[in-house]
Amino acid sequence: MCLLSFSCGGRHDCIADDSEIQLKYASLLKISEGNGYTHVTVKNPWDTTKILHSYVLVPDSLPLQECYPEGTLIRTPVKRALVFSSVHSSLLDEFGAIDAVAGVCDTKYMHNTELSSKLKEGKIADCGGSMSPDMEKIIALSPDALFLSPYQDPAPYAKLTELGIPTVECADYMETNPLGRAEWILFYAALVNKTDYGKEIFAKVEKEYTRLKKIASNVKERPLILTELKQGDTWFLPAQSSTTAIFIKDAGGKLPDIVDGEGGSIPFTPEKVLMSASDADFWIIKYYSDKDITYKWIGDESSLYRNFKPFNERMIFACNTSDKLFYEEVPFHPHWLLADMISVFHPELGVKPYSGKDYFSNPSEQ
Repeated sequence: MCLLSFSCGGRHDCIADDSEIQLKYASLLKISEGNGYTHVTVKNPWDTTKILHSYVLVPDSLPLQECYPEGTLIRTPVKRALVFSSVHSSLLDEFGAIDAVAGVCDTKYMHNTELSSKLKEGKIADCGGSMSPDMEKIIALSPDALFLSPYQDPAPYAKLTELGIPTVECADYMETNPLGRAEWILFYAALVNKTDYGKEIFAKVEKEYTRLKKIASNVKERPLILTELKQGDTWFLPAQSSTTAIFIKDAGGKLPDIVDGEGGSIPFTPEKVLMSASDADFWIIKYYSDKDITYKWIGDESSLYRNFKPFNERMIFACNTSDKLFYEEVPFHPHWLLADMISVFHPELGVKPYSGKDYFSNPSEQ
């Protein structure tokens, strides 16, 4: 607690001699290397003129100095983390640091084999749901860091902040550029002393994504892509600046003309979507279910769906996220999804999905 108080209070008379690492894509992250520490700054995604959180990462093999930049002090490598999302626990496993995961939330969404095994063996604690975690278990767990995704309204995590445990604000999901989110690998790698390995992973991701994007950029015709299913009387389509829209464009597709603006998604009436996208070439859907959807189910779910060309021409491609590791893998390996999308939209290009990374498939009839 003394260390936390020291770091959170800050030392404004300290002069930081940091060397900034030039990030290419991440807009919310800044990483600098100092003498015996790494300084990380996370911008507030909802007001980028402000700082959401700053960190000073100091290897536990080094003695503490008298002066650091302002920020929460975290000794690395993190050894007992409570991780709130499957994507970050899977990434730690990829770093070879699964033993650093002491507890998780939302276990029903955790599909990582190693993680599931350790949960069953009781080596990793189940701390309940991410929006209402079990505070008693967390206190008993005594983690040295909390990995959680911040929200504009901090109320759901108010009690957690009172515990005095360093909170790693995993705001990577607010990056719209697929490579921007993937570049956060460098931050998470530094937390478990895997900086060089993190750089190696990201370099491969960047190289492959760029190569695939270039292949798809030369297509003569861009198919019209419809996305998702309606929710009641509303159908959400991705905004032009959204991550989904960028994936579709980079894969050689285009969105309906009604789609515009900033943000993640835009609400429309189903009738409006029908008017603008009834002649879509492909329809991609993500869903979570213990049963795979079929064309019969889609047609029975709403008669409106039967008016779309992709339904009648059997050009729907769906991803059941209950058995496909879409949310665990894609954020930090966007090239896997890009290859799969290109293989669907432009089979003539000869791009094949990476082994086991064919997220979307054509539903069966019945």
